[in-house]
Amino acid sequence: MPFKDILVPTWLLCNRLGLEVNGRRDIYLFLSKPREREKMTAKELTIEELTTEAMKLLTIGIEELYVVLGYQLLGSSRPARVAGIISYQTALKKVIETQDMYEALSFGTNLAEWGRGFELMYEELKQDGTRFLDSVRDDLRNGLCNEEILALADEITASTMQIIVLIVAAILRMPMQIESVSATVAAILCKLGLKNFCR
Repeated sequence: MPFKDILVPTWLLCNRLGLEVNGRRDIYLFLSKPREREKMTAKELTIEELTTEAMKLLTIGIEELYVVLGYQLLGSSRPARVAGIISYQTALKKVIETQDMYEALSFGTNLAEWGRGFELMYEELKQDGTRFLDSVRDDLRNGLCNEEILALADEITASTMQIIVLIVAAILRMPMQIESVSATVAAILCKLGLKNFCR
């Protein structure tokens, strides 16, 4: 499948979530540059980069954070499941292209149906993120719920976030390709409130 076939749906989702890629909201231009894509493939992120990403994630809502986590976990999903999501996005892209070619025709109801389909994917990814966090909740509580860490978490600064990301990364032991999950989990924990999470 050509790389461009996932750009439009990805851009639509990023817009819905209000996300930026390296400070750029125009994800199509960013992702269509081969050199930029090469920089993104399997690059091990430094702890500073993970911390910066986690701090950026604090600006979006908790529901969206679970969706981001669900999307990140697709990297470890069964290929057929990912293919199903991509197939749906590809079909939507074709509908949008058809609409552009025949603007005089009304596709309003079809797009509304497609929107409901995206909402279902959104909910499914949110549930994936929630299930993942539930599955590691006890391990996270064992590593994070002590007086020293909780005292640090009263005010989330870059330094405290870095400590939380490091602890989460050590607990989760994710492969390099999806290590950024640690930053998202840390952001979720901070958004929930670490003290609330530990109760």
